[in-house]
Amino acid sequence: MEILAILGRGIQKLRESDPNSEVSSWHLTEDLEICTDLGAHLAVRVPVDDTHPNCLVGGGQMNLEAGKVLILQHAPQIVVYAFGNRSAYLKEAHAPSESEVTTEALHMSLSNNQMIREPEMVIWHRTHSTDFTSNTRQEILNIFDLAIERELTRIGFVTIGVHIPRTATFMAKHISTNLKYQHLSPVMFESEEVLLCSSKKWKPRVDALRNSHAFRRNLANEFKGISAVFAGKYNTVNK
Repeated sequence: MEILAILGRGIQKLRESDPNSEVSSWHLTEDLEICTDLGAHLAVRVPVDDTHPNCLVGGGQMNLEAGKVLILQHAPQIVVYAFGNRSAYLKEAHAPSESEVTTEALHMSLSNNQMIREPEMVIWHRTHSTDFTSNTRQEILNIFDLAIERELTRIGFVTIGVHIPRTATFMAKHISTNLKYQHLSPVMFESEEVLLCSSKKWKPRVDALRNSHAFRRNLANEFKGISAVFAGKYNTVNK
C-alpha cells in the first residue's frame, strides 16, 4: 500500500470546547450521532438517542482507530484523511476543514507509537477550495488525482462498514468511466473488521454499533443512494 485514505465521517464541536483552540475544539463523530432531518451532521454534538429517527452512524472515531492499525501494519508512504472541501455546516461555522482536524487527531494519536516509517500526511486545507461539492464521490476522485500526481497506484481506502457499499460503487464508476484511473489499484478495508482482527477489545463496541437502530436506518439509506447512482439520479446532502 502506497497511499492510505481514511474517509471522512464528519466532525463536531462539544459544548464545553475551548473557544480559543480552533482545531482541537472540533472532534471526530462518535459511533452514533444525531443528524439534521436531511441526514447532515450537526455542528455541535448532542446526546445520542438510538430511538430518535435522526440518529445515524457517525464513525469518525472508529475510522481513526482502524487507520492507525493499517498504518502500523502497512507503513504507507502517504496518508490522507477526509480529503476534500469543507462541508456546508463547517463553512457556516467558519470552522477548519475536516482534513485539518482529523489529520491533527491522527498525528497526536500516533506520536507515542513506534512506527516503521513515518508517513507523509497530506492535508486538504480549508483554503484549498474547489467548485465541487463535498461528498464521498468527490473525495474518491480527489484521492485518485493525488495518486496520479504522485505517480503512485496502490491505494487503501478505509471506512465504516455501512459506508462500504456506496464507496465501492463510486470507486467502480470512476474507474469504469475514466481511462486515466484504470491503472490504479484501490482496495477497501472495513473499519470494524480491521479493529476486530487487531484486538478482541473492540467486539462489544462493534456489536453495539451493528445491532443499533441507527445502523439499520443508515444501511437502508445507503442502498437507496446506490440505487440512485445506478439510475443516474444521485443527489447527496451537502453535509
